[in-house]
Order: sequence, then C-alpha cells, then structure tokens
Amino acid sequence: MKNNTCFRNIFLIISACLLAGLAWLDVSAAVIMRPANPVVQPAPNDHTVPSDSSIAITYDEAINPITVNKNTFAVFGMESGLFDGTFNVISGTIRLTPSEGLHAGELVLVSATTETLSLVDGLGPLVPTVWQFRAKSEGGSAFFKDTGQSLGEMNSLDVALGDLDGDGDLDAFVAGCTNYVWMNIGQAVFVDSGQRLGTNMCGVDVDLGDLDGDGDLDAFTANSGDTYFGRVWRNNGAGVFTDSGQNLGADLGTGSALGDLDGDGDLDAFYVRSGPAKVLFNDGNSMFTDSGQSLANQFSMDVALGDLDGDGDLDAYVCNTQNPNALPTTDKVYLNDGQGSFADTGQPLSEAPCNFASLGDLDNDGDLDVYLAIVKPGGVGVGPDEVWFNDGTGVFSDSGQDIGIATTNQAKLADLDGDGDLDVFVANFYLTSQVLLNDGSGFFSLTRQYLEAFNNPFIGLGDMDGDGDVDAFLMEFGKPGTVWLNQDYTAWRFLPAVYR
Repeated sequence: MKNNTCFRNIFLIISACLLAGLAWLDVSAAVIMRPANPVVQPAPNDHTVPSDSSIAITYDEAINPITVNKNTFAVFGMESGLFDGTFNVISGTIRLTPSEGLHAGELVLVSATTETLSLVDGLGPLVPTVWQFRAKSEGGSAFFKDTGQSLGEMNSLDVALGDLDGDGDLDAFVAGCTNYVWMNIGQAVFVDSGQRLGTNMCGVDVDLGDLDGDGDLDAFTANSGDTYFGRVWRNNGAGVFTDSGQNLGADLGTGSALGDLDGDGDLDAFYVRSGPAKVLFNDGNSMFTDSGQSLANQFSMDVALGDLDGDGDLDAYVCNTQNPNALPTTDKVYLNDGQGSFADTGQPLSEAPCNFASLGDLDNDGDLDVYLAIVKPGGVGVGPDEVWFNDGTGVFSDSGQDIGIATTNQAKLADLDGDGDLDVFVANFYLTSQVLLNDGSGFFSLTRQYLEAFNNPFIGLGDMDGDGDVDAFLMEFGKPGTVWLNQDYTAWRFLPAVYR
C-alpha cells in the first residue's frame, strides 16, 4: 500500500512538471518575435553623404530577401525619383546601391516599411522607420554668377528643380498663374518645353516627388486663384505632365511638403492654407485622401517635414503669418505618432509673421533645426530672419540671431561653399537676394555679394551644371527667370557681415 502511494505521488509530480513544461512551451510559442532595434546608414539628417553612397538598415533578426524591393524599402531622391538599383540582404541588413548617383545637395528620404519579413518567424518589423539625409556638396565658393539667360516672362510664384525627363540633369518646374516646365539641355542651359499647365489657377507652391512609384518625378502644387485646391501633376517619364484631376486641400492653399507620413513606402502630403492644415495620404498611385485630422486654425504660409524628435517618423514645422481674421501667428511643431497622426506640442515658438521655414542640421549636432524667413511687420523698419535650435527631442529655442534687414520671401538651405555645413540663400522682397554662410555652429554671416534686386523673388537650389556644387535658379513674378552658377573661387572679394 505504501509503495502504491509513493508511486502515485511520483507520477503526480512528473505529470505536474510535464504540464508546467507544456504550459511554458505554449507561452513561449505565443511570444511574437519581430525585427526591431534598427540601425540606419547614412545617419539621419547627415548633409555630407557622398553621391555614390549605398543606403542600409540593420535589424536584430535576419530578413527574408524575397520580401525586399523598392516598395518595401523605398528610397526617394527628391531630385531624382524613386531609386532602383541592387538590393543586398545579409542577415538583418538590407542595403540598396542605387543605379545612379545622387545630385549634389539632394534631399533623400528613406522608408523602411513593415512589409519586409523576418526569416525567424515571417513577421515584419515592429514599426516603419523613416529618415532623410542630404548628398554632399563637393565644392563651390558661394559666389554666384548670372549665366545671362532670360527665361520667359512668367507669373512665377515658386520653382522646384529635379530630373524631370530622366537624362541625368536638373530641370525646372515653375509654379505660377500657369505652370511652366523648363528643360535643361546640359550645362544649365534651359529651354521652354512648351507646356502650359493649370491655366485657370495659380500655383503658389510646388514640390517634386515620385507620387505614383513609377520612378520619375511628379509635381504637387498648392493653388490659389479661381480654384483653391492642391493639384497632382503626373509625369510620363519624359517630363510631360498631365493633371490627375484631383482637388486637394480645400480653401486658399499656401504651401505643401511631401514625405512618407504613415510609413507605408509612398509620399504623402502635408498641406497648409488659410485655415486648419490638412494631412493627405497617398494610396501609392498618386491618389490622395484627407486623413480627417483637425489641426489648429491658423493662416499658415509654409510647412517643412523632418524627424524632429528622433523617433523614426516625419514630424512637421508649420510657420504662420498675420491674417485679416486676426488668427494667432505663433508657429507650430506637430509630432507624428508614426502612423501619420499629428499632435501639437504646444511649445512657445516664433511669433513673428513667417513666410518660409527650412529644416536642416544647422549646428551639426545630428538633429534638425529651423531657419525662418520673416515678414517685416507693418510699421516696423526691420524684419530680421530667425534661427531656432532643436534640442533633439523636437523642442526648439531661439538662437538669438536677427538676420538681415528685409522682408524675406524664401530661404533655402544647402552647403553652398563646400565646407560641410548648411548655408542659406535668401530671396528678399524689393532688395537684392543674399547668401549667408554658416560658421558650423548655426550662426550666419552675410557674403555681401550683389545678386540682383527682385520685387517678388523665388529660389530653386540644385547642381544644374553637374560640377558637384549647388547653383541657384531665381524667379520673379512677371519677369524672366535667371540661372546663377556657383563659382569655384578660392578667395572672397567681400568682407562678411556677422549677425549675432
């Protein structure tokens, strides 16, 4: 009897252990192992990336090569289109070597989606990773010379440069009351393509990007005039554009920016206007839908996208101006939750009326700062531009600089003198345009060169002659466009004026 009892107790103990083991196995089987902890290359916000660089992300699990392609690991050159090339997948590293090099100063946006799958369990990354960087400028002195070209008499309101016809050089899409397309036939010599787009509307802002995933650059315009909607212009690959027929954004459009806001591998749009900003999602074929988000009701002039808090998605800096309805002019920083839903940080930012915002790593600490083109308020003699530094978490503080004495219409960033930091080219109302050089810590000095006076100026920056530095395409409402090439001078003729 005693032996039977011992045997029964041993059996119960063994059974309990087995059940516990099986339960442990069940629990472990329920744990989802997904690729995480990504490390990216080039580093986010780097503006010194060589033109022949590859682009990579490394996860902590091996990735199935079959799941990797230009849509699941999407690399957008904002002057080139969606990059194709050679994909290599080794363990947890996905690497794309583009078939063509980057243009000097080109902004590149990368979307590593959740559609690449792990070899361990066939599951994709936990969340998308979106980052951006700029190609290196290989030279230049920031001294610009007019090529003498007189490009039409257009009612121009903005210009964007990109390779529209796939021949390797930068062309120009000029937005205005009728949009024009100018083709670069080599060495920054431009000819009119003959296209007249949107004759019943005024394009006040244009952004180029591959909106339908076919490898070429399409155009997104924010519009005013008789039709107040944003428009998508599809490129056939040869630089010939057609209207997609969409009316986007609503009300008086003032500016837009393209970026992958929801991490699905295509370019969405953040659209600002007289009224609440709009977040528009792309279905991958250049068809946009309103996300329905309710953002602050302000008179916004411009928006710039970038990862402001370092969490792997694109946030938004919105600059606001004075308006007839007396809405607040305070700028806004909106942080993205990774799925394209934005929340106002509520932080105190510039209250000066703003025309244009440019994001870039101005102080070389790895995060995105902002240069603000300021409008001279009524009754005030000076309207200086402002620089605000990011602490790396998306919180901005005023650098204390008062830059310039004019009302600035646009200010665009690029390494203009080839020294590895971001300078700024400003277009001023009713005064000469100006070039300001960065000392590497985000403080700017004026070069004092004469760049012709403009009443209503607009700028496009890019390497138009293919010599490795960044040139300038200048437009003015009602006057011909001009092309200014960056020279390779070794010494300056002008002493700089330093703004503090």
